Amino acid sequence: MARTHGYSVDDLIRNPVLIAEHLEREEIRCERDLIIDVVSGADITIDGSNYGTALRSSVDNFYGGNGLCNAIIVNVTMNERYEVATYTGATQTLHLVATPSGWTAGDFCYLKNVQAIVDTTVVDATATARDSWLFDRALTSQQSSSELLSKLMFESHCIRFKSFNKTKIVPLDTGDEVGTFEKPIIRDGRAQVSYEMTPLANIYSDFTLNYDYDYAAKIYKKQVKVSKRGASVAYLASFVTYCESAETDYKINSRKFEYNSDWIHDDDTAAYLLGKLVLWFTYQRMILSWEGDIKTHIQYEPGDLVLVDYPYMMPNGKNDSQIFIITYKLISCKKKTVLFNLLY
Repeated sequence: MARTHGYSVDDLIRNPVLIAEHLEREEIRCERDLIIDVVSGADITIDGSNYGTALRSSVDNFYGGNGLCNAIIVNVTMNERYEVATYTGATQTLHLVATPSGWTAGDFCYLKNVQAIVDTTVVDATATARDSWLFDRALTSQQSSSELLSKLMFESHCIRFKSFNKTKIVPLDTGDEVGTFEKPIIRDGRAQVSYEMTPLANIYSDFTLNYDYDYAAKIYKKQVKVSKRGASVAYLASFVTYCESAETDYKINSRKFEYNSDWIHDDDTAAYLLGKLVLWFTYQRMILSWEGDIKTHIQYEPGDLVLVDYPYMMPNGKNDSQIFIITYKLISCKKKTVLFNLLY
């Protein structure tokens, strides 16, 4: 990875949050299939003049020296990698932190960690929250990095998004509120607040998680279950009541939710995930739209947890007590407002 977590190069990372960061830096934020045009000491030019594979950006310090993120050039021919110190956009020349030995024009290479600006404070906090979750899998066919990340986020019960040009990963289940929304914008005599509930079709009461996939036999070797009839492992016993309440409160009869996990092989992790899914899918959630003024709302970001103190709109028992997570933010400089979507 592009920063130190206490792992060596060949170590297996099993923390799902750190796996996601690794995919961000090593697979998504990359420029591949490049060929070096000129080597001059620690200066590597890839402008397409000799081999037709130019770097995408001509902006100075785009790949290094911007104070935010330095790319890594990997010379596939030499099986070596170096960090980019600075970059001259006019000539598309990478200035490396050290002078490589034996690199020549015609070497095949690629860049990783390109503009991979990660909020490491937030990511590390989430990694700590998921430290006991163990993930691993094999890739037996070509898959998109976005698809891998999407399933990884779902199976670790986290969300990933951009905030102030930084990637954040936050858990959907833990944290403390950072503030309270109290005064929405009033426009034409109406408060710019509205909400809807998640569909009743998303309420379930009988949960099964299949995991520990056997690639040779092409089957999931293990499963955990929980419903109003009981739980297959002791950890999930306390979740039975949620399944019972779902059937009572929403008048459903053993509506089944079954999921196949490709990332999970560990028994405890499977139980952790199924518990989160039970909590998530046994009651309706509120999706709240809130428009507020810039002065009192600009500091809030996606991933923040907030309370809403607005009794004119909030259901009984939810006002100034229910914690929401911000999932969307849009700033309007023209109207001097900030629009949010919040979810609980």
